[in-house]
Amino acid sequence: MPLYPRIPECHLPPEGKHRAKVVQVTAKESARFKKEICYTFELADLARDDGSRFWVFRSCKNLLTQKTELLSVTEHILGRALTKSELDGNIDLELLIGYVVEVEVVHRESRSGNTYAIVKTIAHVGKADDSSALPF
Repeated sequence: MPLYPRIPECHLPPEGKHRAKVVQVTAKESARFKKEICYTFELADLARDDGSRFWVFRSCKNLLTQKTELLSVTEHILGRALTKSELDGNIDLELLIGYVVEVEVVHRESRSGNTYAIVKTIAHVGKADDSSALPF
């Protein structure tokens, strides 16, 4: 199970819209939901001082039904509605790794005063092997 470090505020990606690639899809337990799916996006248009890319995350309750956040996020990554078969659970979310999207990053302050970067919106761009999806 991945362990994500807390990123100091000075290393937060700037707010705004950024080209990004889905680099990881994980299932995990959280305080917010008992079980959730976490999509990890690597920003294409920004790099840290050391050359590494920024990563941002979007977590959803692991429930794939009409009007759930997981359905909305998955369809935005794919750029299409899920089929009946996919809605019945016949979809491997790890197959979304490599999809290129545009994410809107915003900063939010927690109750404890820490600032975090979150993914507010997601828009489909293509697949990493699609030349129109470059710069990946």
